[in-house]
Amino acid sequence: MTTMVAAGTPLAEALSSVISPKLSEMGWSSDGDDSALIEYVILMLVNGKTQEQIAGELSNDLLGLGEEGDTQALEFSRWLFEQVEILNQQINGGGAPALNDHTSAQAIPSFADQEAAVTQPAGLDGHTQDADMAMGDDANATDDSIPTGPKAMRNGRPGGRGRMLNQINRAMDRGDRGDSTLHRVRGPGGGRINTHGQNNGKGRFNQNGGGRMQGGRQMNMGPMMNMNQNDQMQLMSLLEEQARMMAQLMPGFVPPAINPAFQQNGPQQGRSLFDRVERQHGPRHHRNQRNNRTTEQDNDTDMEMKPQGEQDETNTDTVCRFNLRCSRKDCPFAHQSPAAPEGSPVDVADPCPYGAACKNRKCTGRHPSPAVKSAHQAEEMCRFFPNCANPHCHFKHPSMPLCRNGADCTTEGCKFTHLQTACKFNPCLNPSCPYKHAEGQKGAFPDKVWTPNSGKPHVSERKFVTDEDGAEEFIKPGATDGSQSQEIMRLVCSSKGALGVVRVPLGRSHLGNCRLHSTKPYDVAVIGGGITGLTAAYRLSRDPRCKKVTLYESKDRLGGWMQSDTVTVENELSQGKLVLERGPRTLRAAFPTALPLLDLLLELDLQDDVVITRKDSPATTNRYIYYPDHLVRMPAPRPNESLIKYIRSLIKTVKEEPLFEGMINALWREFRHPPAASGKPDESIADFISRRFSPKMADNLVSAVMAGIFAGDINRLSAQTLMGTFRNLEMNGGSVLRNIVKDMLQKRKYWYMDDTFAYQCLLGGSGDQDYAQKLQALYKDASVFTFKEGLEQLPRAITEQLKKSKNVDIVTSADIRALIQDPMTHDLTVDLGGTSLRTHNRVIATVKPLHLANMIPQRMAKSRYYPAQSVKNLRADNNNYAVTVMVINLYYKEEDHLDIPRGFGYLIPRSVPFEQNPERALGVIFGNETSVGQDTVDNKKLTVMLGGHWWDGLSESEYPDHEKAYNLARSVLRRHLNITAEPLNTQICLHVDAIPQYTVGHLDRMNELSQTVRTEYHKRLTLAGSWYGTNGIGVLDCVRQGYLAGTFGVGARKLKPTTGSGYWSRYDWQNWDLEGGIVTSPVRYAEVNASDANGL
Repeated sequence: MTTMVAAGTPLAEALSSVISPKLSEMGWSSDGDDSALIEYVILMLVNGKTQEQIAGELSNDLLGLGEEGDTQALEFSRWLFEQVEILNQQINGGGAPALNDHTSAQAIPSFADQEAAVTQPAGLDGHTQDADMAMGDDANATDDSIPTGPKAMRNGRPGGRGRMLNQINRAMDRGDRGDSTLHRVRGPGGGRINTHGQNNGKGRFNQNGGGRMQGGRQMNMGPMMNMNQNDQMQLMSLLEEQARMMAQLMPGFVPPAINPAFQQNGPQQGRSLFDRVERQHGPRHHRNQRNNRTTEQDNDTDMEMKPQGEQDETNTDTVCRFNLRCSRKDCPFAHQSPAAPEGSPVDVADPCPYGAACKNRKCTGRHPSPAVKSAHQAEEMCRFFPNCANPHCHFKHPSMPLCRNGADCTTEGCKFTHLQTACKFNPCLNPSCPYKHAEGQKGAFPDKVWTPNSGKPHVSERKFVTDEDGAEEFIKPGATDGSQSQEIMRLVCSSKGALGVVRVPLGRSHLGNCRLHSTKPYDVAVIGGGITGLTAAYRLSRDPRCKKVTLYESKDRLGGWMQSDTVTVENELSQGKLVLERGPRTLRAAFPTALPLLDLLLELDLQDDVVITRKDSPATTNRYIYYPDHLVRMPAPRPNESLIKYIRSLIKTVKEEPLFEGMINALWREFRHPPAASGKPDESIADFISRRFSPKMADNLVSAVMAGIFAGDINRLSAQTLMGTFRNLEMNGGSVLRNIVKDMLQKRKYWYMDDTFAYQCLLGGSGDQDYAQKLQALYKDASVFTFKEGLEQLPRAITEQLKKSKNVDIVTSADIRALIQDPMTHDLTVDLGGTSLRTHNRVIATVKPLHLANMIPQRMAKSRYYPAQSVKNLRADNNNYAVTVMVINLYYKEEDHLDIPRGFGYLIPRSVPFEQNPERALGVIFGNETSVGQDTVDNKKLTVMLGGHWWDGLSESEYPDHEKAYNLARSVLRRHLNITAEPLNTQICLHVDAIPQYTVGHLDRMNELSQTVRTEYHKRLTLAGSWYGTNGIGVLDCVRQGYLAGTFGVGARKLKPTTGSGYWSRYDWQNWDLEGGIVTSPVRYAEVNASDANGL
C-alpha cells in the first residue's frame, strides 16, 4: 500500500466509519464503545505499520487472541489495507486498488521502493517479462530450483522491507558461486555485486566482454526481441514518458532510463544495486573500510537507472533529485517546502510566494533550492551569539573573540568583536559585560585593551614574584575583595534593579551547560494546570533542549485552588478595594524550601508586588486556639518583651489554661524517662504523640495544628511522613526532647534532601551559593508573604509568560480520553477524542491518581504492554483520599467597629465540646492582619473554614448550600467572637477533594507507585504535585516538585556530586534513579551543620 493515511483527514474519518462495523463482525467489539481501538488502528496506519505488524499487535498485544486469532487478525489487516485503497480512490481519486497485491505497506515510498514497484513491460505473447531475464533458459519457463533474486521479492510474496534488505545483504556477502543466479550480474573479475576496486566489464550485453553474457550463457530477451526497431523505440519512448509523469507525482523519484543500450553509443555509468537500496540510518563503519580499497569507479551499469550526472535542464518542471539536500544555489528544478516533511508532494506549476523562507508544513508549492536559505543565513549574524549552543548553527558567528572592553570599547581600530545587543540591566554593575550600554547605564572601568602607546606593560613584560625577592601569598580560589562583596550584598538587598547582579544567564549557568550536553531535544506534555503543572511547564520552556511543551487543563482556567477576588467597597467617607482569597492566602518564607519559589518570583519580575508579613508583626506573634469556650494565645515572645517577662507569662499561661493541662508533666517524663520506640515503620500522629507525650497533647494541640494545615484527622495522618524528624530522633534512642536540645546546642539542622536537589535547579543561578544566600537575604525578616493582587497573581504571571513563549501550547477544557504508550518508541500519545492525537516524548502528570488511571484504556488490559501494577496503585483508595473544605469570606461595613483580637486567627481542636462547635468548623482567619499593604480600605474581613475530615463520607448533595453555609459561618462568629453585625457581603466557595491526606503508610505507597510507573512506562511518565508529595502539600512544596519534575524527572539533567561536605555525596547517590516516577530522594533528610547551612 503506497497510500498515506494522515490523522484528521477525510480518509481517516472514512476509515473510522467502516472499521466499527467490521470490529462487530469479527466479534472484537465490547460495550458498544470501540473508539479507543479504532483510533489506535488509525494511528498504526498513520505511523506506516505493515499488514504483518498490525496483525501482530492486534492478535498478541491489544486483543490477546492467541494462535487461533492470528488468522483472523491477518484477515482483518488485509481487509483494512484493501479499504484504504478503495476509500482513497473514492475520496482522493486514486488509482484502482489492486486487491491481489499483498505487498507490505510503507507510509512514504522510498526511492528504491519506487523502482521496485515499476512493473516490467509485457511481451507480445501476453506473458510478463522477468526483470532478471533468465540466462540460457526459456523466458516462459519456471524452475523453482533456480532463484531469481531474494525470496521476499519473488512472485509478489509479502515480506517486510527490513527482511528484504537483510536477504540482499546476505546474498551480496556470499562467495563466488557459479550456481547462484543473483551472482551472475557481475563483471569478469568475479566477486559480489558492486565489487569496488575490480576492473569489471563495461556492459551487460557482452560489450567489451562484460555483463550477463559471461560463462557461455545466452540471454533470452523474450518476446521483446521479436519487435522491430521502430516498435522497440516507440515502447522505450512510452515508458520514459510514463517515468517523467511519475516523477511529477512522487517528489524525489528520479526518472530511470529504461535501457542504457538504447541510448547514445551504448551503455554508460550507473549506480550499483548497493547504492540503489535505501540505506538504514546510523553509522556504517565497514563502508569506510570498503571505500578505502577503491581504486577505480565501479563500471557496472544499472539497467533500470539513469546514468549518473546532471539532470536534464531542458525540462525544469520536475522535482530536483536531491530535493531538500540540494546544495546548488541556482538549481533550476523544483523543491518542496523546507518546513514540510521530506517526501511531501510538490506542485511544480505553483511557485510559493515565500520561497526558501516558507514555514508552512502543508505547503505544496514550488520552492527554490534550500541552498538559497543557507546562503542567506550564512550572512546574517546569529542573535544568540555569544551564548549560542547549537553546534550546527547556520548563522554567522564573528571570527574574532569578544572585546574585553565590551560593546562600549573606545579603542581606535579595535579588531575584536563588539555586540550591538542592548544590556537589560540598569544600572549594570558587571565590569565584563559584553553588551551595549546607554550613557550612564554602566560605570566607568579602566580600559583593558593593550596598545603600544598606552603605557601599560604587555603580558610579556610582566614580572613574577620569586622565592628570593618576594613573600609567599596564599590566594583562596573563588575569593573576592571584601569591600566588593559587601557592596553587592547591600545593593541586592536594597533594590529590584540590582538583582541582576546575582543572576546568572541560563546559557552560561552550570545548569544550562549540564543540560545541553546530557539530553537530546525532547517534547513534553504536562497534564494539570495547577501551580505544580504551571511551574513545570515554565521550567521546561526555559530549557533550550525542550522543543515543545503542551499544557493540558480540564477546566477553562489555570491556577488550581489558587483563586483571588478583588471587590470594590464604597463606604460613607472612603472607597477602595478588598482582596479575598478562596484558597491559600499566604506563603511561608522558610529556608531552603522557599528557594525555588523566590527564584521563580525573580524570573517573573514579581518582587515589587510582594506583600511581606514581618516576623514581629501581630499576625506572626499572636496565634490562637479556641478551647474550651474562649481564645487562648499560644506562648510566643511579643516584640520588645524582655526574657524574664516572657518566661513569667509562659508559666502563668501553662498553669492557668485548661488547654495545657498535664503538658509540663508529660514533657518532663519524656525528657527524664523516655518510652521505647514503637518499632513500627509508621503510625498515626495521634498514636505517636499519645505514646511519646500524652493523649491530651494530641487532642488539644496537635489536632488543632493539623486541622489548620491538612484539615485532617490525626488518627489517620502519617507520623513518619509529617513528623519524620521527631520519629527519627526517637529511633536514635533516648529522649526526643533531649536530642532536640542537643541539636540546638550543636547548631545542627535537618533539611529535606529534595530541597537540596531543587537548589541545583534554580533558574537564576544553579549551584551558585552566593545567589542562594542573597535570595534568602531578600526575605530574611519575613514570616509569610503574599501579593498585592492576591496569591492568584503568581499563576497568572506564569500563564502570561507561557503564552508569550513560542514553544508552549496551552490546551484548556481538555478532555483526555486515553494515554497510550508506543511499545517500540515508548512515546506517549494523548487522545483528546475524535482524531485529535498528540504524541510526546515525556509526560508530567499532576492530576489525581484515579483520573490518571482512567486515562489508561481498559481495553488493553490483556496486552502484555498494559501497565497493570501502575493502574492498581493509581486506583488504590488510600492514594485517592482527600478532604473537602468550604471557605466563607465575610466583610463588614467600616463603621462596624468589631472587637477582633489582633493576630492571624484561631484553630479549633477536636477536643472542643460539641456544643461549642456544632458547625464542625476548622478555624477562623483574621484577614486584615495577613493583608497589610494589600487592601486600601479599613473594612474588617473574616474567613471561616468548615468541613475537612468532619465531612468524610458525605456526598456532594449533603454539603451545605449557600444559605446554610452563610448561617453556619455567622453562628460560629457569634458564639466564638461575639460578632452579631450583619456582613456587607459574603463569598462562599466549596473545594471538593481539595486537600490530599497523607495517611499511615503513605511513603511506602508512594515509593511503590513511583517504581511501578518508572518501570512500566520506561521512565517517560513523571508524577508531581500535592497528590504525590512526600514532604507537604503547600504551595512551596508544589513549586519545588515542579522544578524537580521539569529537570530530573524528564531526564534533562542528572544528579552530580557536590563539593565540600556535600549532602547526597555522603550516600550511594550514584544508584539513585530520579528520572520518571516521583522525583524524590531515597534519603529524606540531610543533616546540615551551621557551616554547611551558611555555605548554601
